[in-house]
Amino acid sequence: MTFTLKACRVNKNLSLEDAANQLGISLHTLKNYEAGTTYPPIDIVFKMLALYKVKIETVDFLIKD
Repeated sequence: MTFTLKACRVNKNLSLEDAANQLGISLHTLKNYEAGTTYPPIDIVFKMLALYKVKIETVDFLIKD
């Protein structure tokens, strides 16, 4: 089973603003990642995995909500 970035964030009870701040990126950038408009660079991917406490194989970075 895979999850979207948004689902991972919501499962950790993080708002867009809180997650963006903790990742060190703008709110707009995180919205684009979650929408699949743009894709995060590998350093941000690893930050997301740590913040959301998920394994890379459980996150589908290409699925939009």
